[in-house]
Amino acid sequence: MAEYPLDEPADVILDATGGPLFDRALDSLADSGRLVTYGNASRTPFTPVDPARLSRLNAGVVGFWLRPALARPGGFTEPLKELLSLTAQGRLRPVTGTEYPLAEARRAHEDLLARRTTGKVVLRP
Repeated sequence: MAEYPLDEPADVILDATGGPLFDRALDSLADSGRLVTYGNASRTPFTPVDPARLSRLNAGVVGFWLRPALARPGGFTEPLKELLSLTAQGRLRPVTGTEYPLAEARRAHEDLLARRTTGKVVLRP
C-alpha cells in the first residue's frame, strides 16, 4: 500500500480505501489536484472535508460510483477508449502486486480478504 503523503505531490489520486487514508491522500495532492473517492474499504467513516481546506490546496474532491456511469448511454465509451489507448501505449500501467500460481487461488483470496495485498492480484496458470 502506498504511504501518504507522497514524496512528490500527485495530480490525481484514486482512493478506494477511505477513512484515515483519504485524509492523507488529500494532503498528497499537487496544486489543482483532484482526489477521486470511489469506495470505503476501510469501513471507517470519512472525516468531513472543509471547503476552506480545499481552497488552500486549490484542490477538488470527486465522488464516483460505477453503476450510474454504466447506466448512461455512451457515458463511458470515450473514457474507456482513452484508457485502453493509454494502456496500449504504455503511458498508463496498472499497479500489480503479488502473483500466485492458479493452484494457490485459495491463498490469494485469503490474502485479499485479510488485506495483505497491494495493487491487482495476478493468478498465473
